[in-house]
Amino acid sequence: MSAANVGPRLALEQAKAELESFQYLSSRAKDILAEKGLWAKAGMEEFLSDHLQYVMPGARVFNEIMGNHSGCPIGIEYEHWKEPGRFAVVLPDASHPGKCRVQLFDEHGFSSHSTIGKIEKAVEEMIQMGYRSIAKGALSRLSKTKTWEIGSATAVLLQQLNGGKISYQEFMERRDALYSQKDEPGEVRSGYVVMNENTLGYLTPVPFQLGVLAGSMLKGGHDPLNGVALITPSDRLRPAKKADFDTFRVVANGYLTC
Repeated sequence: MSAANVGPRLALEQAKAELESFQYLSSRAKDILAEKGLWAKAGMEEFLSDHLQYVMPGARVFNEIMGNHSGCPIGIEYEHWKEPGRFAVVLPDASHPGKCRVQLFDEHGFSSHSTIGKIEKAVEEMIQMGYRSIAKGALSRLSKTKTWEIGSATAVLLQQLNGGKISYQEFMERRDALYSQKDEPGEVRSGYVVMNENTLGYLTPVPFQLGVLAGSMLKGGHDPLNGVALITPSDRLRPAKKADFDTFRVVANGYLTC
């Protein structure tokens, strides 16, 4: 082995030893350790190094989360490491016995969830989504607030609207009635929503039309230059919050309650 390869090879062996020391291995960590031919073959240092840069962070977090809870972190909340205020928890999926789901939530209530399978796969999915900082008790704390109560009730109204069970006018009236209960300064005014997690806008007086403030082109969002967007039965809406204005790079001043 040339002197130039001693450094990279030593670093790889150290990374390999670290992975082999983990009590709990993520699927990606298992896969790379199983590639014995790659580890033994000369000239693969750069390839393995690049792959390990992708695998190691998640593998470390997976081993830590699983180890801290004896391999069963069911019901333990984790916060997004880049977006504070967003949480996830791994729970048994009542609709699919034997499988687990990753349930997302924030101060406004539950949002989406993904049914994954075994607990190990669900934890890996949670980590890959960015939920890595332990936030034990977050669900219990948030679920007792007025914001959660109103957000959850609004989500039910959105489901009824999307399912055709109530009219747009009924949705607007009931939603406004809910938000009239809330008198907290600095909150986003009622009527502003996020559609399909890719478009920030506001509900217009015209049924099933969304006034577009900003959209993520990478996620298939709507361009505000194209005017209003139609709300179809397949679209999913949720109340906007202050963090959404930051995400979509819209100045929140003027959209908040006084």
